[in-house]
Amino acid sequence: MESSEPRPLIAIVDDDLASANLLAMVLEADYDSFIATSGIEAIAMIRGRQPDLVLLDIMLPDISGYETCVALQAEPATSKIPVIFVTGLEESENEELGFVAGAVDYQSKPINPGILKVRIARILDNKMYIEFLEGLLSQKDLTLSVFRDSAKAMLKRSTGDFGFSEP
Repeated sequence: MESSEPRPLIAIVDDDLASANLLAMVLEADYDSFIATSGIEAIAMIRGRQPDLVLLDIMLPDISGYETCVALQAEPATSKIPVIFVTGLEESENEELGFVAGAVDYQSKPINPGILKVRIARILDNKMYIEFLEGLLSQKDLTLSVFRDSAKAMLKRSTGDFGFSEP
């Protein structure tokens, strides 16, 4: 029986279309995906489609993956989308730059499909948990606001409004 829940959507950003298609094939059993082959194209597609996660190469033809990640982190609509760098650059300086740019993880190529899928699953689980907690906090804030407003109204009715200002 098929699940009616939508599958997580992953953006794959790599200028090497063969590598991007290989990643899509690795993920196709568990995730939906779309491919962008440049940083500028990726930013536009990610804004429009709001994926759950981004797999991002560093070496892109227009702007770097670092610049792409920074641009995504700077926009409220895309800032909470986790980014994993998937790149052939293995030097620790590149990994550090990736984390400074806002990535949540860094995977060197060639990838181990099993490890990458576990990393993605954990990051998506954490993202869902954070969104759930943020929703609870938002609900709590709304509930407190309603109770506060009700209490103020009851106080005004019972004591009269003598023009006292709120603390």
